[in-house]
Amino acid sequence: GSPYLAGFTKDNLASDKLAFPSNLGGYDGVVMRFAAGDGSVTWSNQHGTGADDVEWSVAAYKNSRVVVGGYTKGNFEGYQAMGNEDAYIVRVSSAGTSLGVRQFGTPGSDTDPLVNNGIMNVSIYGPNVALNRSGDVVLAGSTNSAIWGQGNAGARDAYVTMLPSP
Repeated sequence: GSPYLAGFTKDNLASDKLAFPSNLGGYDGVVMRFAAGDGSVTWSNQHGTGADDVEWSVAAYKNSRVVVGGYTKGNFEGYQAMGNEDAYIVRVSSAGTSLGVRQFGTPGSDTDPLVNNGIMNVSIYGPNVALNRSGDVVLAGSTNSAIWGQGNAGARDAYVTMLPSP
């Protein structure tokens, strides 16, 4: 299959394949798909808020759609930031257009949800997203606050949750 890259930029990427051609403020999240043969950029998607938006992980569905995981210091459309750094995921179509964002968090810092096709990697800093066999998004991360009605047991607590397949 085609390789994907998730990351972030503080500038505008020089590509004619961008969904959003200009920086939206602070760091913007970026996901790119490359051709399997020659490595050329098939598409890229730059998105974010007026604040920092950092992506750390990406996973691909069998139909070439992807989901990326990251954290934001801002508000995606329809969401209000809960704390300093909220976790978010963005679903992206096989053509590279955004299909939707989901932002969630606590009053603290929620920086760790890994997208990695069912293999959970350890990440020091960054939302981690994986896909199960049904296509559901599995998020694993950490927070320094209480999350989903659970108390905080220490400096940083782990969390794992699943979002149903779209």
